[in-house]
Amino acid sequence: MTISSSDFSHIIDNELIGNQNSGLNVGNCDYCIIDGNIIANNSLHGLSLSYVTSTNITNNQLCFNEEYGIYMNHVSLNNHFYYNTLIENNIFGTSQAFDDGTSNLWYNSVTLQGNFWSNYDLSGQYLIDGQAYSVDLYPLLYPL
Repeated sequence: MTISSSDFSHIIDNELIGNQNSGLNVGNCDYCIIDGNIIANNSLHGLSLSYVTSTNITNNQLCFNEEYGIYMNHVSLNNHFYYNTLIENNIFGTSQAFDDGTSNLWYNSVTLQGNFWSNYDLSGQYLIDGQAYSVDLYPLLYPL
């Protein structure tokens, strides 16, 4: 599924399973809500974001995608990711997400809770791949 040039969109409660590319591609969108989706078993990324700004990505299940569960390019900024469940994405890599953007936040700054990562090793923070050098400072121990 692709959403493009659609500010203030709400992408809620979809099942995006078994696609040949990414499950959900969002591009050129600002101030959106991506919530409660199941994005699984896709041959590329689960969720791919490019040129996306000030969007909340919460309560999604991103599972068993061949590449990253969440992939974000260098022109995405000020997005917030929390309460997501990421299970067995990018299994040959070290991280289940990739962030080349700017000022993206991988946890809820009020509740100090982040995302559930199935490969989290309980070592403190969870490192996100990419040139942004992002971290989930408060990874969840269990999915919500």
